[in-house]
Amino acid sequence: MRRLVALMTGMLLLSPQLAVAAESGGTRHGMSLFGDLKYPPGFAHFEYVDPAAPKGGAIGLATVGTFDNLNPFILKGVEAAGSGLPFDSLLATAQDEPDAAYGLIAESVKLAVDRSWVRFVLNPLARWHDGTAITADDVVFTFETLMAKGHPTYRILYADVSGVAKLSDREVEFRLANQENRKLPLLIGGLQIISKGYYESHEFDRTTLTPPLGSGPYRIDRVDAGRAISYRRVGDYWAKDLPVNIGRHNFDEMSWDYYRDRTIMVEALKAGEFDWHEEFTSKTWMTAYDLPAIDAGVMIKEVLPDNTPSGVQAFFFNTRRDKFMDRRVRHALSYAFDFEWTNKNIFYGLYARMASYFENSDLAARGLPKGAELALLEPYRGRVPDEVFSTEFKPPATD
Repeated sequence: MRRLVALMTGMLLLSPQLAVAAESGGTRHGMSLFGDLKYPPGFAHFEYVDPAAPKGGAIGLATVGTFDNLNPFILKGVEAAGSGLPFDSLLATAQDEPDAAYGLIAESVKLAVDRSWVRFVLNPLARWHDGTAITADDVVFTFETLMAKGHPTYRILYADVSGVAKLSDREVEFRLANQENRKLPLLIGGLQIISKGYYESHEFDRTTLTPPLGSGPYRIDRVDAGRAISYRRVGDYWAKDLPVNIGRHNFDEMSWDYYRDRTIMVEALKAGEFDWHEEFTSKTWMTAYDLPAIDAGVMIKEVLPDNTPSGVQAFFFNTRRDKFMDRRVRHALSYAFDFEWTNKNIFYGLYARMASYFENSDLAARGLPKGAELALLEPYRGRVPDEVFSTEFKPPATD
């Protein structure tokens, strides 16, 4: 479920590339929402991977909470960390493009000129972990099952899909009811596929601690319900030599230990109980890691360059309430929050003020609108605030 939500992040603008694909109606090896695809047909691998990276070893991770379910596609229960790893999707996202995806289970994709349908041709090599072929029947079953019994998010994401049909054993068509929903074909490409054959003898809509049949780079290896889970790399993984997977999935084993709270988890890290931890709390970062192991180089504390979208941390107003409907009220309240004081006295000076919902990404607006951005906004002049065209947005500052 998390992977699909990640794929939809940022897909809120119009799509030049999909418009081009729609005009040509051509079959392609991938699709992009913004501009041309970076990687051509037959590309060797993504530029950000090391194709010669060694494979082997294990990595231990940790998280807070518990779990009682190995099915990441339903609302019931609490899904285990990493539970999406055993499942491949139709397309695989590229991490060095704003929103682009390339063939995985689907070797090619075609969008109708009038945007009334999108078709995926499946890779003939695509296999489940039991060696059986992934077919159009599995794709149709996946979509229909998720819409009927899956997590409610699927019904929101795919509300504009009017139906799905098998065209052949290796080709499937999704019919699109709303041609203005330009992100929809890429969202469909992010659909992780489940096995029709497996779920003919297993209940889909109940929590389970039985590892389901998958097709991805890892399969579930060991489960300690609510406490730990580990995944083993699939040695004969069908897609290991595809361009989207070269240099990836290098650990033989990935495991997660569960802790009841973050304090205990940090203490476990100090004791060497697991290998990697990403710290999000400024106070903990500044006060909890003054350790001899770091001084000795046994443990590494490092700020890593991060070129991924930062997400949004903010106060949100319910504009359905009368008191928040006037934008001047919301503007005034933004001045009541002294970010500079808060950052200095509470956050150890480690926070940076956001100026966009798409901060730290290619989608963040900078300066005044110009070029294609201005052309996109012009029809709304007079309907959006005048300062959109005249004043670069900057959040209020007290220092």
